[in-house]
Amino acid sequence: MSREWDALQSLKTSIANRLDASPQTGLSSAQVVIGYPEVDRLPYPAMIYLVPDLGEMQRLTTESLLESVRVTAYVIHKHTSANNSMELLLKAVLDYYAALVNAINYDTTCDGELDDTFIHSFDIYPAVTGMTNTAGVEVQLEMQFERPPIVLPEDDLYPGDGVLPVGG
Repeated sequence: MSREWDALQSLKTSIANRLDASPQTGLSSAQVVIGYPEVDRLPYPAMIYLVPDLGEMQRLTTESLLESVRVTAYVIHKHTSANNSMELLLKAVLDYYAALVNAINYDTTCDGELDDTFIHSFDIYPAVTGMTNTAGVEVQLEMQFERPPIVLPEDDLYPGDGVLPVGG
């Protein structure tokens, strides 16, 4: 499994376990998913989608790399009987956004799986494009973690090919 996938899973689990959306209804782990949102087919009234965007690596030492992965979190809430006006809908999505911020800031290492996680910026959408009954917040965050380097084998993988391992 890739280190990036492990990091995304850690972020998802950490958010789902620590999300306290009071006074709104709490979210189950099924409401925090990795993938792009289909706003017109939300399985629940409130959802958080995590989408990896851009990654970069920085060499720390000859034996380790720091990888930074930008992730866009989409916090989306659609009209329900409890949130039957635009004002209440916007309040609900902002409550879920605040809960996301608190969940990330509570443990920026996601139980020690990451080196750091932090929010860069966010955009508020009082009405998601084409959907007047849905509001959302797009959150740009970054996860950082150490990546072990690729280790070359010490023995000859293909005997007789004339290529020897480094140092061999």
